Amino acid sequence: MSPPPTSTRSQKQRHDSLEAFCHSGDRPRVLSEAARVLKPGGALAFADIMADEDAPADALHPVVSRLGLDALATSSFYVDRLTGLGLAPVEFDDHSSQLTHHYVRLSADTRAKEAELRATPAYVDGLLANLPLWVEAARAGRLHWGTFSARRTAA
Repeated sequence: MSPPPTSTRSQKQRHDSLEAFCHSGDRPRVLSEAARVLKPGGALAFADIMADEDAPADALHPVVSRLGLDALATSSFYVDRLTGLGLAPVEFDDHSSQLTHHYVRLSADTRAKEAELRATPAYVDGLLANLPLWVEAARAGRLHWGTFSARRTAA
């Protein structure tokens, strides 16, 4: 895909992320930096996996510990933080109903290709041990997934 013409690029700015923020141990800093680099009128769009607002942190800790995290963010964290950074409107499109199917399928596909993936056995063993925890957490309603969009207000 070719970049847009220079005149368009100077008028519009957009930053996208797909499930990368959940891997950060410092989400406030990530969001602050994303908001900082947006030009007035620029848009930020991202998808992320989050904890349910009422999910006990200790229930999700075994799930997220393989990612090197203590906890996941929640949708209210993202909405509050983005609003506090001056982005508006902040919109959230909830696709949590797709999570169980995603993790069940990912587990099955990983097991089906386990022999191919054995080039990195420790990683595969960890993944195969951890994926059922994600399935269980999704089935229990402890996880959410969706997309956020927000725009830096015009100057």
